Amino acid sequence: GAGPTGLTCAIGLLKAGISCAIFDQRDTTTTESRGMVVHAMTLEVLNAFGTDIVEQLVNRGRKIEQSNTINRRKVVAIAKLRTRDDTIYDYALILPQSDTEDVLSKEVERLGGTIHWNTQVDTIEEYNDHVDVQYASTTEDSVSNRKSIQASWVIGSDGAHSTTRHQLNIKFGGSPYPMNLWACDLPIYDIDLPNIHSQSYGFISRKTGALIIPLPRENLFRIIIGENVPSTKNIQNQPLSFFKDVVYKHCPASKRWNFQEPEW
Repeated sequence: GAGPTGLTCAIGLLKAGISCAIFDQRDTTTTESRGMVVHAMTLEVLNAFGTDIVEQLVNRGRKIEQSNTINRRKVVAIAKLRTRDDTIYDYALILPQSDTEDVLSKEVERLGGTIHWNTQVDTIEEYNDHVDVQYASTTEDSVSNRKSIQASWVIGSDGAHSTTRHQLNIKFGGSPYPMNLWACDLPIYDIDLPNIHSQSYGFISRKTGALIIPLPRENLFRIIIGENVPSTKNIQNQPLSFFKDVVYKHCPASKRWNFQEPEW
C-alpha cells in the first residue's frame, strides 16, 4: 500500500539503509482530500526522518488550535488541541491526503525507493528464511505480467481490504455506526463563525451532528454530517440545496453563507 502509512514506513526503512519496494493497485497517489488530520505524534515521527518533510507538510497545511462544540446555539465545550506539553507541534495540521501522499512519495523516490503502481499482490507465502510475494500488473480490464519477489518481511499497509490481512486470516473488527455519515468539501464564502480559519466547529443535538473544518485552501471546508441522510452511493448526485439545508439544520447561522458546489 502506497498510502501515508506505507510511504512513511518505506521512508524509515530507506533511511536505515534497508531496501524496500511498495506495491499499489492505483496508478498514482490519490487526488482526493480523504484523511486530512495530521496529529502531533505523526509530525514527531516524520521529524525524526528529517525536518524538511515536516516543513513541506506544514507549509501546505492549516494549523487548527481549537475545536468548539455547540448545542442549541451555545458553546458547550472547547477543546484546546495542544495534546502534549513536550511537543513543538501544539496543533492539529489539516492537510488533504493528496498533499501528504505527494510529499511522502517524492521522499521515497528521492531516497531510491521503488513504488510499483498498477500492481496487485495475489499471494504471500511464508518460509523459514523469507517471504515469497506473487504480484501482477493491473489495468481496468485485465491482470498480466505476473511476477514474484522474495523479501525478508512483508508489511501490510493496504487498508480495510488488505490482501495481507486476508492471507493471515485476521478479521477486520468493529461494527457499523447506528447512523449514516457523509463528508464533502464545500466552498463557503461569507462564513461568520469566530476564528473559523484556525478553529473547527461541531454542532450537536441528541441524535445528529455536524462538523465544519477549514481546509488549507481559502474558503474551502470539510463538512461531516451524521444523521439519517441518503446512502453514500447517491450523495454525490444531490443538488447544492440539499447540502445547504442539511448544514442549516445544524447551524442556523449558515443561512447567511454563500455556498458553492461541493468538491469530491
